[in-house]
Amino acid sequence: MLKCKQITELVSLSQEQKLTLKQRVNVQVHLMLCSRCRAFSQNCKTVDKLMKEFNS
Repeated sequence: MLKCKQITELVSLSQEQKLTLKQRVNVQVHLMLCSRCRAFSQNCKTVDKLMKEFNS
């Protein structure tokens, strides 16, 4: 299983480009088990949504 640092890097990267299937599976499995990374992922999605709304 990947470490939190690797997961947060992948979550951030996923905002800019599509992850490979293996990366997506690793992220999803980790997010099911780790509440801190899950919160980080949700925060990234919220910031991305707000930025899109701000720019439109």
